[in-house]
Amino acid sequence: MLFIKALSRQRSSCYPYLFGAVIVKRKILLFLCLLCLFLQSNATIKTAIANAGQGWSNASNWSPSGVPQNGDTIVVPVGMTISVKGQIYSLPYPKLLIKIFGTLDFDPSGKIDLSPLSAIGIFVGAHLTTNGTSSEIITIGGSTKFNGQLDGNLDGPKYASASTGTSPGGFVPGVLPIRLLSFNYKIIGSKVTLLWTVVQESDKDKYELQQLSDAGNWVTLSIFSPSGMPGETATYSFENTIASNKVNFYRLNLLSIDGISKYSKVLAVKMYNASSSINIFPNPVSSVARLQWNDVNDNETRIVVVDNLGKIRISKTATGNFSNLDIKELSNGIYNVLLFANTRLKNSGLLLVRK
Repeated sequence: MLFIKALSRQRSSCYPYLFGAVIVKRKILLFLCLLCLFLQSNATIKTAIANAGQGWSNASNWSPSGVPQNGDTIVVPVGMTISVKGQIYSLPYPKLLIKIFGTLDFDPSGKIDLSPLSAIGIFVGAHLTTNGTSSEIITIGGSTKFNGQLDGNLDGPKYASASTGTSPGGFVPGVLPIRLLSFNYKIIGSKVTLLWTVVQESDKDKYELQQLSDAGNWVTLSIFSPSGMPGETATYSFENTIASNKVNFYRLNLLSIDGISKYSKVLAVKMYNASSSINIFPNPVSSVARLQWNDVNDNETRIVVVDNLGKIRISKTATGNFSNLDIKELSNGIYNVLLFANTRLKNSGLLLVRK
């Protein structure tokens, strides 16, 4: 089957769709897969509250109490110093998101080894300090990101991850960027609901939802502040009434704590005749969803479920104007649902949420 863009002529802004008998394959972005693995909504937020004894390795220096472990988000607040003394972790190395607003201090021989899915951010006014010895090390995925002898003291904003270089270039200027995992929409009646999922990197980030006006200017519909905890994923939605006789364009402006703007892809949305409406219920769904559509004259309808990477996850044929859809094998997330009749795409922008 052939993937086609069904939202508008702005092909680059939409998900791939099926049409005909040939599959046009898209490249799957490895880093997106890694991000999906990294993001855990149940991660513990560990905040440094003291620096007694062995510093990082002292459980009482953290709130909640306990040395940070795999999956945790680490926060070193403004005015707080936490010291790294000795080698903190052994194999298997933990996956941590470390956010430094105060000072991360390395005593001689201090070492932090982290998994490839980890990241460290030194924010504006924050510091990473060293005694200048080669035994003061930070590694991510086996790559040395910081060496006290080569790097010296570092002042924010800087960050390091698996995608940055090696010491003395392991930390690069800037802050950990907002990560947009998905941006899509669904149509209900005369309204369109915009949906997007992000990773919170700072409580000072902003998300501007914009629409292209008839005059050709981008107009801000609403501004959102982070609603999740640092290191967690958060999903936002916005409902907008749109005209059925025009294509409506939307985008997100992602504003990081350092003032840098990053725009999302552009979504192109057009209302369709209500007589050909398609419904999914329940939605969100955990096991089996029911699809129903108004067109009863089609002898056969092809139902295809596509993930955010453009991969076909479910493909089935139905007769009549309804079908059950077993989605128990799908991971939690948002999926596009496409229906075809006589090789004609019947819908666009139909979303299914697996919970």
